[in-house]
Amino acid sequence: MRRLNKPVCTLHVSSRKATFVSSVVRVCVRKETRGEARNQAPFLCSQNVFLYRFWVHHPYSLLATSNLSLPASDNYLDSRCKFFRVLKSKQFTPAKRGTKNMGSSPMRYNKHMRFSPKTYTLGKLRVILVPEQRESVTVRVMIGTGSREETDKEAGSAHFLEHFVFKGTRKFPKMFDINEAVEKVGGAFNAYTGQNEMGFWVKMDKGNVALATEIVGQVVSEPVLPKDHFDKERGTILEELYMYEDRPNSKAAEECEKLLYGKTNMGRPIIGTVESLKAMTVEELRKYFDKWFVAENMVLGVVGDYGSDEAMLELIKKEFALLIDGKRSLPEKDKFAWNEQSEPRIKLVSRKVEQAAVYMAFRGIKMTDERRFALELLNIIYGDGWMSRLMREVREERGWAYAIRSGSDQFTDAGSMLVGAGLPKSKLNEAVELITEISLGLGGGNKWAIKVEEVEIAKDCFRGRLALDFDKPEEVLGSALEDSLFREKIYTPEEIVERVQKVSVDEIKALAAEIFKKENMSIAVVGDYKKLDFKI
Repeated sequence: MRRLNKPVCTLHVSSRKATFVSSVVRVCVRKETRGEARNQAPFLCSQNVFLYRFWVHHPYSLLATSNLSLPASDNYLDSRCKFFRVLKSKQFTPAKRGTKNMGSSPMRYNKHMRFSPKTYTLGKLRVILVPEQRESVTVRVMIGTGSREETDKEAGSAHFLEHFVFKGTRKFPKMFDINEAVEKVGGAFNAYTGQNEMGFWVKMDKGNVALATEIVGQVVSEPVLPKDHFDKERGTILEELYMYEDRPNSKAAEECEKLLYGKTNMGRPIIGTVESLKAMTVEELRKYFDKWFVAENMVLGVVGDYGSDEAMLELIKKEFALLIDGKRSLPEKDKFAWNEQSEPRIKLVSRKVEQAAVYMAFRGIKMTDERRFALELLNIIYGDGWMSRLMREVREERGWAYAIRSGSDQFTDAGSMLVGAGLPKSKLNEAVELITEISLGLGGGNKWAIKVEEVEIAKDCFRGRLALDFDKPEEVLGSALEDSLFREKIYTPEEIVERVQKVSVDEIKALAAEIFKKENMSIAVVGDYKKLDFKI
């Protein structure tokens, strides 16, 4: 999937208490984006420094006691597996006899994670309220449409709207009205576009919950879409497209996903094409908006100290009245089916660069597949963290990469397992062959096969990450909205942990054997080569 990334990062350092160690210092990179697509796939930033495509369903909140901004190309920090460092230093206390202990985990299971969503329906608009005692309130809408619902002629419409709805609404008619309304009270707002969905959110102090609700309601129901600013915004988006085109890592990701999904709506860049953007009109954009921005296709969520449910629902009825009372129905959505593939698909984009940008993808599973819990563990073992196969073998043992990581994309009817890496030109063949060998060996009986002890560590790591994720209001709300929109059931942290805990090593190996096949593989390389001759 093509991600629409902005090259700005924020370094956060925070201290959090845990049962297995008095305090853990967590360092994470927060990528601030506007117009970024969903899902946690890896990518390389502009200087081949690896960052993580964060799950845009869950925009990261400000979680730091220290906050330092830096260009995306300056550094790479990963502490999502901080747990492993704690484990290595043995700064934990094993659970005592008789206490609740999930497997061999040194981390005690917390039955009191803050998560108590309440669901309501106003007309055809689904509403999720998540009360939490905090000083902020986040209001967010997730819309079940994205680039895959576009025709070739409409390509880029969803992403264009993501930008353009903020340029004026009925109540905030001027171009900077929304920006000023948010910044005057020290709030924050953002939006994103994916293949499956779009999202819009505003976060403010709890005293401004009415303003936050009003702004979100306006951008998704009454945008002006001003003609006098249309060409300017088109120019901005074209420059964004050219920026990604110039980045080797972004280009490799785009070409890989074209190989993976073929000539379908899923294989087309979210941002659109030069041709579609230049031909786009305000009238066509309005038609796309009217077609897909309907109550039946939306979920609205509020998390924080918003007051009583009754008062919040009355506020929503007021600010989303046009949607709640609307009569427009939801059109039939795009359906994807894999075409036949019998061998690896490989693409080279020749460029004079110092490093080979490599993106590798395997056909995966859809987001409602019950094996997604096994996939979480498989990804941790495969390439998501310092103890993963790819990090240890490619970077640490051989020094062939500064940046390498795996991730997964999951949609309503398809999915993929992804690897992104920046590799030395002279070691491309060896590195790609090693990554392939590791990938194909995870589900087998050779030296790369997954071991029982690795699965237990991966479960501990997953639980630790989940606890930290659910300490952030945007993560909490994003999880609930995604579940409601695509799974029709909101999973609590307890339910997720329980499902992950039940996964066996055999289940993970079977899933790995199904995903990691040569005939499931697509590889794109951007580098200084005339041809590719690695053997896989």
